[in-house]
Amino acid sequence: MEKSWEQQAEKAITYPEERGLFKGLEVPIVSNAIILAFVGYVVFMLGVMGIDRAISAVGDHGSDFSAYKCVVNTLGEWAARFPSGKRVFDVVIRPVLLVKPGPTHPAEWWMFLAFGGWFVIVWSLFAGAISRIFAFRIGRDETITLSEALAFGIKTWPTHIFSAILVAAFIGLMFVGAWVLTLLLGRIPYVKVVTLWLMIPATLLVLLFSFIMAVLVVGLLFCFNMISSAIAAEYTDSFDAVTRAYTYVIERPWHAILYTLLTAAMVAVFLFFAGLGLKTAESAIAYGLGDKQFTPVKKYLGKDYSNTDPITGQTVSLKDAFTGYKADDGSTVSLKAFAVCMRYIFWVVYLLIFATAASVWLGCRMKTYLLLRYEVDGDEPDEIYLEEEEELIEEKPPVAPSEKAEEKPKEEEKKAEKEETAKVKEEKEEEEKKEEGKEGKKEEGKKEEGKQLRGRKKKEKEEPKGEAGEDKEGEKKE
Repeated sequence: MEKSWEQQAEKAITYPEERGLFKGLEVPIVSNAIILAFVGYVVFMLGVMGIDRAISAVGDHGSDFSAYKCVVNTLGEWAARFPSGKRVFDVVIRPVLLVKPGPTHPAEWWMFLAFGGWFVIVWSLFAGAISRIFAFRIGRDETITLSEALAFGIKTWPTHIFSAILVAAFIGLMFVGAWVLTLLLGRIPYVKVVTLWLMIPATLLVLLFSFIMAVLVVGLLFCFNMISSAIAAEYTDSFDAVTRAYTYVIERPWHAILYTLLTAAMVAVFLFFAGLGLKTAESAIAYGLGDKQFTPVKKYLGKDYSNTDPITGQTVSLKDAFTGYKADDGSTVSLKAFAVCMRYIFWVVYLLIFATAASVWLGCRMKTYLLLRYEVDGDEPDEIYLEEEEELIEEKPPVAPSEKAEEKPKEEEKKAEKEETAKVKEEKEEEEKKEEGKEGKKEEGKKEEGKQLRGRKKKEKEEPKGEAGEDKEGEKKE
């Protein structure tokens, strides 16, 4: 286990060795994350189109009305009230939401609820899966498959949704509390003394609620995506994920702000150069086709390859785009087919660019979360939640081929030594048995010699007795 820990420590990023604000931008490009972000964009835009059509069908808004555009443009107007808010919104947020600025009606509260709820539902799944990919890629230098990432995203889907609901509910609770206090105390009729004594603590409470609400809203701008990072890295509940994200931002506010601004700047630069690449490709095609043939194609492509007129915002059909165009050979079939193919190819590439930007953003937020967690809690970046099956299995360190080659002769030597010791033991046992047999024979020989000596002594004793008896008998006869 010590070797495996050392190997993990070598792979993991450690903050003391990576000090610097730009280290939060060192995130690899992961293809699986881009694929998931692309699918998330497609699902989200399909849902937006369905909600727009449902709203247009229910109300008398007209065929070209888009509630989604109203919501995004209203958010842009709110952002314009802050210094440089409009510029940041138009450069960073608006392109990601795929809406260009334009005149629209102010959005109503139920529009925010509909599209905001759909945004939370879709991106709670895909952001959780993408954050899980980057948790392993950044923290442990490992990769996981799309199925594993999606399985984790589905498993933590309710946690992500409830986290968003929890933050929104807490902000709303602070606002409602302040509103209710002022409403109730303002309705006390003609009791000046009581009203005065009650308004003083009520005003303090309103200020407290307003301050907490402001902290939550401002902090949400910098820790919104870090909530999904906390869930992906820790596999924790909604309350713990929200408190972790806010705690790290409050404990290290300047680092969190600078990490976020640098990430936003990097994404903006990436989108600028990617868009420049698309415009260059479009210019090359226009130069190859010529102005006459490219004019109807450009009209059909529309704004941002979305088949909409950049001035009126209405959908342009293929027939309307080629109205008034006369080909030299009299046939427009091939040019129409080329226009359709070019529109869909460029639209897919356009979405892939934003999917890449979204995956890079989520990866940078995961790196920011790991760095801030190390600063505040001291947890190493490789301390990522593993599945239960992975926790039960002990991770053995991989053995290099050279080490395997060295281990083979060592094992053979150990076997040979064991065999030699066994042979020596057997030989010793045989020698001991032989010595025991020899000693047994010696003892038997000694016993026989003792018997023979005893027999001889008996004979010697009997012989003098016999001679004495013969003498006595001879004397009697005489």
